[in-house]
Formats: sequence, structure tokens, C-alpha cells
Amino acid sequence: MKTITLFGLLSCMALVLCLYVTPSANAASAEEDVLQVITKFSKAITNKDSSLLASLYWQSPKTSYFGPGQDGAFLTQGWLTGVPEGADIVFFLSHPQATMLTDNAAVATGYITAVNTDPVTKQQSIAQIRQTLVVQKIGGKWLIVHEHASMFPVK
Repeated sequence: MKTITLFGLLSCMALVLCLYVTPSANAASAEEDVLQVITKFSKAITNKDSSLLASLYWQSPKTSYFGPGQDGAFLTQGWLTGVPEGADIVFFLSHPQATMLTDNAAVATGYITAVNTDPVTKQQSIAQIRQTLVVQKIGGKWLIVHEHASMFPVK
């Protein structure tokens, strides 16, 4: 009787271990981690948290940003070091998605509604943005290695 109980207990433990290390469980966790990058990105801009924002980027001159900029720049090399000065922007993230490319690379996408309040006139402007972040697992942490933003076409 003790042998059957011990065998049953060991079988259950083996099953739990197998379920714990299955790729689908790890993939779901990786997707959640990647989604956290785009969520933290949005929160960092809104909260003017430059240290959080900088921590999301790969600190390399190979990091790139492709999209509209205040100075008209279309492609920028290097990482974002902080929230733009004087900006009073609130980001509302919707429809975030993560697409795993490999175990160490993914694409995070989402739609952002950016509400910008002019510090002098207090007038608000709204922009609809399509956001794409290419993230890579470097040193055990998901980091932005490329960012692409584009405005929704005005109708």
C-alpha cells in the first residue's frame, strides 16, 4: 500500500514539474513581460519618469527611433535618455499586443492617444499614434532596441 501511495505521489510531482517547464507556460510569461515594456513606456511618459523610461532602453548607440520628432528628425540613433523637457503629455495605451519572434526577441505594438497640454496656453491637442517597440532580452531583461511611431492619418 505504501509503495502505491509513494508511486502516486512521485507521479503527481513529475506531472507538475513537466507542466511547469512546458514552452507554452514560458511563452505566456515572456509575452506578459514584453507587454509590461510597452505599458511601462506609456506610464513613464505620462508620469515624466525619466529614470524608468531610460531603464527600458538598451543603452547602445545601435538603439534606434524611427518616427516623427519635434526637430523634424525621422531616424534617430541612440537611446532615449529622458522625457522631453517642458512636455505635459499623457499617454493612453490601448490594444497592446506582443508577438514573440524568438525566445529573446519580440515586437510589442499598441495604439496610443497622446494628450498634450501647452504649458502656457493650457490648450490641449490630441494625437493618435501607432507604436511599435522591438524588444530584445539582454542580460535577462527585456529592453527596447528599436522604436517606431507613426501618426494616424488625419481624415
